[in-house]
Amino acid sequence: MVLVKRPTPKKKEGTVVNQKTLCGVCGDLPPSLTVKTGMDERFPESFGRLQSFDLGSDREIYQCPGCMSIFEWIDEPQYYGSGRLDQESLTRLSEEEADLVLALWTRPLDSLEADSLLETAFARLPAGLVTNLFHALVYRDPRRLGCFLPALAARFLGNDESGLRDLLSDYGYENPKQAALILENLAGKGRTPGPLAGKLMERCRGWSQAGGD
Repeated sequence: MVLVKRPTPKKKEGTVVNQKTLCGVCGDLPPSLTVKTGMDERFPESFGRLQSFDLGSDREIYQCPGCMSIFEWIDEPQYYGSGRLDQESLTRLSEEEADLVLALWTRPLDSLEADSLLETAFARLPAGLVTNLFHALVYRDPRRLGCFLPALAARFLGNDESGLRDLLSDYGYENPKQAALILENLAGKGRTPGPLAGKLMERCRGWSQAGGD
């Protein structure tokens, strides 16, 4: 799917334009909606007309083909009891959040811009959403993910976070050269790695030499 930057609706002097009320596709979707799928509740039919980013996870991004608004969908299954508490949520992102998502996904980048964009994205967007976007890039556009690698490595060394460990691990396992780049970025920051970072560095040494195991 080719994504397009959301157009800004025109407005007359002295009027306020609410983009969602102008859209014939997603206008009936509220800013936030949760349905209890375990009790047979469903989203409005307009949800089915949104276009998925196909992130392949329980946290998905959708875009309206009419006004180009961006939505975050989260599957929240309950793995205990009868399962009747399963639910899904849909949230319309703000203009700033939507622009960040599209920038992470499509905007041409250099390394300095990637560092700044990554810092802003983690500050303004849910960490799980950012990580899931990057996870999709591992398989869809690894060269683009490589633009963010120095900043991702620095962040990982700073917090030793399991989500970033899994992301970098998948990226390194896919290609020995990518594993070597991860190792170079983690080792070259002059900081002592935490337990998760230390184990990932050991794996990357093996993958970079043997091409994965």
